[in-house]
Amino acid sequence: MKRKIIYLISLQLILNCLSVKGQNWDSLKKGVYGGILYIYADTTDNTLLVGGSITQVNGINTYSFARWDGVNWDISMSNPWGGWAGTECIIKYNNEIYIGGAGYANSALRKWTGTGWQHINTGSGSSDIACLAIINNELYVGGHFDSIDGVAAHYLAKYNGSTWTTLGFPLPDNMINAISYYKGELYAGGNFKSALYPNDSVENIIRYDGTNWKSVGGGMHGGMDDVNAMTVYNNELYVAGSFTKAHGNTGNYIQKWDGTQWSDVGGGVIGYGGVGNGQIWQLATHNGKLYAVGVFQYAGGVPAQHIALWDGTNWCGLGSTFDNNIGAIAFLNDTMYVGGNFWTIDGDSISNIAKWTGGNYIDTCGNMTGVNEIVKKENNINVFPNPTNGAFTISYGTLRPSIYIYNSLGKLVYKKEEATQGSEQIDLSAYGKGIYFIKVQIGEKIFIKKVIVE
Repeated sequence: MKRKIIYLISLQLILNCLSVKGQNWDSLKKGVYGGILYIYADTTDNTLLVGGSITQVNGINTYSFARWDGVNWDISMSNPWGGWAGTECIIKYNNEIYIGGAGYANSALRKWTGTGWQHINTGSGSSDIACLAIINNELYVGGHFDSIDGVAAHYLAKYNGSTWTTLGFPLPDNMINAISYYKGELYAGGNFKSALYPNDSVENIIRYDGTNWKSVGGGMHGGMDDVNAMTVYNNELYVAGSFTKAHGNTGNYIQKWDGTQWSDVGGGVIGYGGVGNGQIWQLATHNGKLYAVGVFQYAGGVPAQHIALWDGTNWCGLGSTFDNNIGAIAFLNDTMYVGGNFWTIDGDSISNIAKWTGGNYIDTCGNMTGVNEIVKKENNINVFPNPTNGAFTISYGTLRPSIYIYNSLGKLVYKKEEATQGSEQIDLSAYGKGIYFIKVQIGEKIFIKKVIVE
């Protein structure tokens, strides 16, 4: 099943370059109780459709689904799936709202009738609809099911508004998490493999040319690796999930496909301490930029906690600190909305869903391949000795910057708004051994160094 409600609990990491413009996020009234798995921007009604393991919206009990009109929450479309299941995907097709999730009693796909949810049968046993997409005016459905509305269709089907059709997906016992269309071919990504193909060449991703299913550059490899999201950006197919270079893949948690070969995306993303889980849950494009959200803490070496922006060359962080993962992202009227399993952003209480109010502000950018220090050479910022027993000096020429130092859990341990001109002597021995992150702020520019206390 595609993630469901269970998010990997992540440590609140280190400094993520707190914004110099103040609070960049606003809550949507009292927010949502329960994890958010999907946000759909309904541009025809100018509303957000929000789904997940929701049990309460704005302090009022509801289930799995809610609508936000920009001012108020509407819970009239509450949808109790049963058990602990929730809404995983949402789409509007032919002016009708469809949702998918983990179905009990063979009802993983549902359609809003205007007064209630119509259950569309998804076969025998438990089933799961994990992704929905509109391609060439047809609705595509992916997940784990053996039929849909009485038509035999394993894991993938399409609907033209009147008839369901199977696509003959060739692999048994699978889960499809993402569907995309690129250069005239249908792509399906998820968690699957098959001995029917040599060397597992279709592992976790496969494509369909209308007649045959075939490999996508050898697939994505790794015992627990899968594909969670796909989108086309700058005429290339970007694929994200839980795969890594350690298992022979081209990228860490994200890589791109040009129709012939795979290539890396600026070093990809990574988790806590530069080595932990960096899983990406969802991708979105807006105004010529690609956005990724998930578990990760760095993108291309730049601090980017749970959300990052790719401009085609560099990864950028948005300078925000979330206390837990982001699982969903959408844009409505040029405003970015994110949802997940978080309770605070930059220390402020914001429950599971938020909108971006920080304008075009980007905190840090770079195209690096590891957890590197972000340092402008012309400012000549140095830390010495490093490693240290606790006492060290930060030098920065003739400048008088503000200095903030955080421990590896993101706690601020030192702050000086206007440091001594030229250099500052600091002693962290009272805070114990470990890695500390130094933020040197000069106007709106932010530079990062790290120091090791032994």
